[in-house]
Amino acid sequence: GQVPVVIPPVAARAPQGAGLQAGPEKCGVGMILKQTGGVLMVKRMAEGGAAARSAKVLEGDTLVKVDGVVVTTAEEAAESIVGPAGSQVSLLFQRESNGKRSTVTVNLTRMP
Repeated sequence: GQVPVVIPPVAARAPQGAGLQAGPEKCGVGMILKQTGGVLMVKRMAEGGAAARSAKVLEGDTLVKVDGVVVTTAEEAAESIVGPAGSQVSLLFQRESNGKRSTVTVNLTRMP
């Protein structure tokens, strides 16, 4: 089943980047996603963020699932990825290299 993600009401009302700039106890993994139709591609990663530090996430990877739940919009991804600092999140990516598609699961720790 789906696990509800509680976003603080302040983040939901934030004018720009709602859900991405949550309060100090809620944080993500430092990925900037680009949405094209129903496809979410990793555009870049925040230096020093969990995604960049893992060296397992590559720019151009396509985000498919967060904690086993399919995400198709940047909003869904942000709401699913943001969570308590120090908690784990599992991300499933699709990656294309040399014309072959593969899937990669990356487990990251949310950090401020």
